[in-house]
Amino acid sequence: MVNYAFVLLPLYIYPETPTTWQPLYNAANNHPNVTFQVVVNPNSGPGAGACPNGNDTNYINAIATLNSIPNIKTLGYIHTATSSTCGSSGKDICVCSQPQSALQANISTYQNWPTAGCTANNAKDIHVDGIFYDESPSNSTCLDYMRQITSYAKQTLTRGSTSLFNAGVQLQENGYWDVADYINIFENNEAALRTVNVTQLTGDGNYASQATLIVYGYTSGSDQLLDDVRDILSVKNGDGVTGLSISDLNTYAAFGTNLEQFVADVDVVGQENK
Repeated sequence: MVNYAFVLLPLYIYPETPTTWQPLYNAANNHPNVTFQVVVNPNSGPGAGACPNGNDTNYINAIATLNSIPNIKTLGYIHTATSSTCGSSGKDICVCSQPQSALQANISTYQNWPTAGCTANNAKDIHVDGIFYDESPSNSTCLDYMRQITSYAKQTLTRGSTSLFNAGVQLQENGYWDVADYINIFENNEAALRTVNVTQLTGDGNYASQATLIVYGYTSGSDQLLDDVRDILSVKNGDGVTGLSISDLNTYAAFGTNLEQFVADVDVVGQENK
């Protein structure tokens, strides 16, 4: 399956029941030509123990359902920061402060999920296809750090080794594009989106095929939504960015009410891109 345009979805919703993630299952099944890169995050990472969130049956069953849908790829969440006490204000994120040994342990846990005895005879498919690196840096300070941990993940993960950095802002150091498969270079609300030049965010378009955006708090209607999806994802009439998330909510703890419409619009633009 070619990623002419994919949906990036931070799935920070606890699967309390078998149907909690149903809106995602439905959207993926309704649009089999759309690839989904879905970030699973049991507990700011894989959680304690060898199995998802300490052998949490709800998570095990939900992740297995994700993996049963061919156009969904699962990314395991890790983060590079240990605290938010950096900078003059004491509130900046301390990127790359997490010991690499801790990140390696999380990556190895994700790798071992399918064979860790989380279900009888390891019957459920709970693999991940790559890693989502939250709180990724944008300047040159941590380039070697990110290169080393990404290299470890690519050597460790056997079912897939996609690397998606979440910087959330424009990069000051272009070397990261050589390290990551994808980089999220915008994470903000719709109002902020209206103030940025997406082409500039992607290095004058040079890195658009690796770039993703996360937009929350989207309040415009369905017609504008299609226009925005086309402006961002179209390789013919837009910026040609490869991945996108747009939600009308200001939280990752619930699915946007516009999820189905957004995915349908990505499907339209993806077909136009072929």
